[in-house]
Amino acid sequence: MNIIQLQYLIDVGELGSFTEAAKKNRMTVPTISQSIAQLENELGVTLFTRSRKGTNSTIEGKIVIQHALTVLKTINKM
Repeated sequence: MNIIQLQYLIDVGELGSFTEAAKKNRMTVPTISQSIAQLENELGVTLFTRSRKGTNSTIEGKIVIQHALTVLKTINKM
């Protein structure tokens, strides 16, 4: 897990789209998707449900996103 993965996680959660998160971060969709998949594998949970209509956070995803927000805010204070 790294800071960049946490930012991608937050962006996908807030924007509800891997495509929009990729645009925001000037990355490709596969890069964002792989980063989230690695994070899901590391944590052993599914963070998002994916469909053609968009991406929604799972219950676990919402919890992890809240922790990620706290971590990034703390880092920014440093």
